[in-house]
Amino acid sequence: MWALEAVLDRILAEGLETRFERHSRMAARTQAWAAERFELFAQPGYRSQTVTCVKNTWGMDVGALNKFLRARHMQISDGYGRLKNDTFRIAHMGEICPADLEALLARMDEFIHQAHPFEGTHVPHFDHGRSWPGGLALLDSAQDVQYDLIKLPRMTNWSR
Repeated sequence: MWALEAVLDRILAEGLETRFERHSRMAARTQAWAAERFELFAQPGYRSQTVTCVKNTWGMDVGALNKFLRARHMQISDGYGRLKNDTFRIAHMGEICPADLEALLARMDEFIHQAHPFEGTHVPHFDHGRSWPGGLALLDSAQDVQYDLIKLPRMTNWSR
């Protein structure tokens, strides 16, 4: 019960509208990232504000991606049922903050660039150190991101 109370306190301190708006901004960011590299599974009008389902159009080894991400204390879902490995899902809800999401997308780009699953496939390169829409400043280097995600307690300042 104490854990529930602590989480509810964080939600109320942030404010429901602010929290929902953060989820919406992160959904837009994730969906834009995915659309540049893959295809979105859900059609417009049916996309979630809390998780994005991405078609694995490259036939990428999602298990290998998750192994790469787990070594960096991150993970995505590799789909389930008949969609397992044909899709993957990226969460952008709850306690996930924009810096967490940017770190994940940067590491996924790193994996994609390293893996080169298909010769001649162009993978766009994005500067994950730029400012995010809505005025959120992002971290400048992978080292800063690692420090932010691993050595510090979970962030509760959503204004970053």
